[in-house]
Amino acid sequence: MIAVLKEIINRFPQTPESAHAAQQLFQFYSSEELRFLRRGDSDEYAGNGIQPVSWGLPTTAVGAAQIVRAGTGTLLGNPSGSDRRAVDAQWNENANRALRILRSLAPEVANSPGLLLRQAANVRRAGDFGANSTLLAAAAAGSDLFSLLARAEQGAVHGAAATSVPTINLPKLRTKPVLDGMLTEECWQDAIELHLAASDNTLIAPPADCLVMLAWDDDHLYVAGRVEHCRGNANRMDHTADRHHDAEHGTLDRVMISFDVDRDYTTSFEFVIDESGQTSERCWTARSWNPQWFVDAEADETSWRFEMAIPQAELQTTPLRAGNLWGIRLRRLTPGIMEQSLKDPESENAAAHTDGHGLLRFIRNRK
Repeated sequence: MIAVLKEIINRFPQTPESAHAAQQLFQFYSSEELRFLRRGDSDEYAGNGIQPVSWGLPTTAVGAAQIVRAGTGTLLGNPSGSDRRAVDAQWNENANRALRILRSLAPEVANSPGLLLRQAANVRRAGDFGANSTLLAAAAAGSDLFSLLARAEQGAVHGAAATSVPTINLPKLRTKPVLDGMLTEECWQDAIELHLAASDNTLIAPPADCLVMLAWDDDHLYVAGRVEHCRGNANRMDHTADRHHDAEHGTLDRVMISFDVDRDYTTSFEFVIDESGQTSERCWTARSWNPQWFVDAEADETSWRFEMAIPQAELQTTPLRAGNLWGIRLRRLTPGIMEQSLKDPESENAAAHTDGHGLLRFIRNRK
């Protein structure tokens, strides 16, 4: 994909297609999630692909065979060997070059709220918080979803008690949960309950409840959920099927969780689990990203439940610490029947206009 985008710019430099290619390249080379995958690949593997073949798989039921599929991720050049600083420097230059091209061909796109948010994330990474404030102010002046997210970023930067999107203050765990799909551990009894709100596309009333809970400790992120069956849906949990990467969810009810580590609100790590217990994951558009993570799921006649443990090492180089702030997006989809998304846990008002986006602040244990 990257080679094609570069070729479009080289062959057709003054066309709208080149402007679109420059936008994609800017977002690609700026993304902290994609940079993390590239660093891991250059440090540990000889190949240039984002996805190493030998990465692990989610756990399966006892006795079930794991299926390993070779990754076919977007191939990147290896401009300066395996040195992280050299790779980052090259990606910075690629991102800046793409932004210059975009500004010359389509300045209105380069100055749109979504692209300004991406630029703000870049200068934040470089430690230029004055430029970050300027870019956020420009992005916040609009009226679309990205402008709303920019205003949330402004509130988070200034320590506002409330922001324009849901903000989750997530205490650190003292003890690890046992992944059994039952949600009976002490950590879940004390967790903030996030009940997803129905969107305008929901065709049933009242919609079936979807509860999501989050937790973290020194080395994992944890996600748990209890999802009521839609009216007329039976228990579809299947413990006999092998669990593998990139399951096709079809018409199955599913919950989608995205983590945006640099808060550009465009690229993120997404994890999906459906009512049969099958899983998939992707990094932005790269479905060939196959991290190692762990999941258990159970169901009865009223609901299906899941617990996930995602190693932090699959998402970033350094462990999480209190004070870190990520973007998060939570959604439930039952195709053709219902859509639900994150709302403010401190308010009864649904935040459907945020399309499931929120802020996830990691804090110390409150006890």
